Amino acid sequence: MVRVSSNSLLSFFLQNLKKEASSTGLRQSLPFLLFSLHDPSNQVVESANTLIEQCFTGEKRQRLEANFGEASTTIAIEIICKKHKLVQDQK
Repeated sequence: MVRVSSNSLLSFFLQNLKKEASSTGLRQSLPFLLFSLHDPSNQVVESANTLIEQCFTGEKRQRLEANFGEASTTIAIEIICKKHKLVQDQK
C-alpha cells in the first residue's frame, strides 16, 4: 500500500509541477517509478503504469527510460546485494 501511495503522490507532483519536474527530488524518485514496474504487487505495477501513461507519453517515455533505466537497475542490484540505504539498518 505504501508503494502505491508513493506512486500516487509522485503522479500528483508530476502533474502539478511540470516545469519543476527536473528538480532533484523528482530525479531521485523516477528510478523508483521504473523499479515499481517490476514489483511483486499487481497494484503497484498498475499504479506505475497508470502514472507513466498519464505523465510520460511517446518520446517522454523513451527519455524516461533512457535517462533513468540505468539508475533503476543500479537500485535493484544494490538492494539485492543489501548495499542500498533502504535495506540497511536505520540509525
